[in-house]
Amino acid sequence: MTRFVALGAFALAVGCSAPAENNPGLTSMTIKNGTVKGTYNPSGWTSQEIRKDINAGACAGRGVASYAEVAQPNGLISYTATCA
Repeated sequence: MTRFVALGAFALAVGCSAPAENNPGLTSMTIKNGTVKGTYNPSGWTSQEIRKDINAGACAGRGVASYAEVAQPNGLISYTATCA
């Protein structure tokens, strides 16, 4: 499985057009006003991997101050984080 992360713009590309719940590599991330929001497929990502990516990218040098997840009806996980 290949995952592509463009940390500069936090645009995460997915290599196919399958529905989200059928794509284990699915992840997305946006940053607005100091808040990081996104969605990932738990079949291909763990919470720890997502937090590590946020810590290394959006919160580089500052660390993650808060992180919360919510399971969605389609099986994906939505998350929100803020940097310290």
